Amino acid sequence: MDIKITEQKDNYLKFNIKAGSTGLANLIRRFILSKVKVFAIDRIIVYENTSQYFDEFIAHRLGLIPLKTPARYKGDETVVFTLDVMGPKKVYSKDLNFKDPTVKPAFDNIPLLKLGSDRSLRLEGVAVLNDGSKHAKFQAGMAYYNIDENGIIHFYVESFHQLPVKTLVKSAIKEAKQIYLYIDKEIGKPANIKNKAK
Repeated sequence: MDIKITEQKDNYLKFNIKAGSTGLANLIRRFILSKVKVFAIDRIIVYENTSQYFDEFIAHRLGLIPLKTPARYKGDETVVFTLDVMGPKKVYSKDLNFKDPTVKPAFDNIPLLKLGSDRSLRLEGVAVLNDGSKHAKFQAGMAYYNIDENGIIHFYVESFHQLPVKTLVKSAIKEAKQIYLYIDKEIGKPANIKNKAK
């Protein structure tokens, strides 16, 4: 099997797989979509909301913000954040204050809402580390492939900016490898089959 990168940008990667199987390509694609963990805002507590927006609407908006996810975070970790704003003001993702400044919105200029005069919003919440199999807001990127007439697989990956695109692909492969090793270990154990008396 031969793999060659043919295009790479900030959050986009294209590579070709020669003499590879569609099963392998689909495995990588599915793990990119659903098995790479990133942070997303999951829970909030609203202390004050005199805006025209419902708490549920605000929670939904916050949950859609892609958050930078440092490699050192593993498992079911959380990061606390706060939002305290007073109108008149356009509120952007840069107004969120995270306890760990390395966990932050991928872009500062994502519009959240607009507050009128004498309107305020004060809340706190947590960003949770999870993967796309739990909810779409934890999805780290998009991946797809096609096959040309010579049987070469052209693979395309786009990161949603929580992780560098190469890190996204490597993390997906690492997760797939861990599952393979687990299955291989379990199959290697002696069979524990009890014969039922007739």
